[in-house]
Amino acid sequence: ELLVFILVVFVVLMSACLSSLDCRTCRIRLFVKNIFLLSIATVGWCIILYYFNPYHKEHAFLISSTGAPHIWGENVRFEPGQVYRPNNLQELQTFVNDSTKCRVIGGGHSFSPLVETREDLIDIRALRGIISDNGTHITAWAGSTIEELQIYLTQRGRTLHGFGSIHSQTLAGGLSTSLVGIQPMGFASQCTWAQTIDATGALHEWADTYFLRNSMGLLGVIVQVQFKTHPNVWTTHAVKHIRLAALFH
Repeated sequence: ELLVFILVVFVVLMSACLSSLDCRTCRIRLFVKNIFLLSIATVGWCIILYYFNPYHKEHAFLISSTGAPHIWGENVRFEPGQVYRPNNLQELQTFVNDSTKCRVIGGGHSFSPLVETREDLIDIRALRGIISDNGTHITAWAGSTIEELQIYLTQRGRTLHGFGSIHSQTLAGGLSTSLVGIQPMGFASQCTWAQTIDATGALHEWADTYFLRNSMGLLGVIVQVQFKTHPNVWTTHAVKHIRLAALFH
């Protein structure tokens, strides 16, 4: 990766030098000297950026659904002690109770160093599926993705609000990272109920989910969520210019 980075930077700078070179007054010795200095400066600058940038992280952790060794943003990699993927609620409760220290991860879309760990990492994406739908609110396992709920809801003339053009986030991830999108409200504000597991494996219900927003797993592992749904309607809008005085008549 470092060599590729150096090569790209060098080619860009070299191209800039050659594009500004006047061949009629070109002096070979001066040109070679400048190329040598440019090479030294490029390599040094790249090494400083690569090894001394405090935000640079180089670890290894397979998290994307395509098998690529990085999260969605491709900027954080790490290697946990073990990755646990529970298939049901009871397995998750037992694991959390027995674990000395654990973190939880969803779809890997919105990310924080809080998820980074050398110990146990819980991947909740196997806990998925719709639990109930009463026409105005839908309850689902927290490992379900926004896309899965949208496919189900749009077939019934309903939709979620607060998400954007990317739908691969888990419901728990969207809630605990305060996901926002194209609507004038946040995704987390549409959550009306949730269930979490604490460090002992005990279940807790949240009728008010305000403090779960941006919690990033610090208030427990989110296992079930309920969201308000809305009519899925087509809208049109028109843009026109109007004088300010006309607004007052």
